[in-house]
Amino acid sequence: MFLLEVILNKIVKALKLNLNKTFEQGQSSARDYIFNTLLASGGWRELAPMVATMKLVYRLPDAQLTLEINEAMLKSSEQKVVPVVVFDGSFARGVAKEMAQRDRAIALSKMIDNWQQDLAAYQDIINTQFLPTNQRDSLPYAPEIEAV
Repeated sequence: MFLLEVILNKIVKALKLNLNKTFEQGQSSARDYIFNTLLASGGWRELAPMVATMKLVYRLPDAQLTLEINEAMLKSSEQKVVPVVVFDGSFARGVAKEMAQRDRAIALSKMIDNWQQDLAAYQDIINTQFLPTNQRDSLPYAPEIEAV
């Protein structure tokens, strides 16, 4: 009843129900289940119309790279709609809370100054691991830095 009162007293534009299910894999790993079962052919592909998306998280030596791969439609200058695959990547690095403010500022400044190395690493990963040879280096890269 309390939840309903809160909802009624707020301007609500939508409600979202988040659900979660986990299950143990026994002898096989969760990784094997995802790669060999979910990504293999199955009835889930025909359940209803869907948009394909994939999120990969890589733990690199000095950062975490989150890579989202999505299908999309791109409208060209001739108003022609072209199906595309979008690779969104982000590098995240932490700064220790215990650091003095000056040291934190230096560490953050160093991270910002090294954005070109992150861009080069991202381009290399996309070009060598995901794209067919004839599509390499044809992507425009649009880096942006976000403080979180």
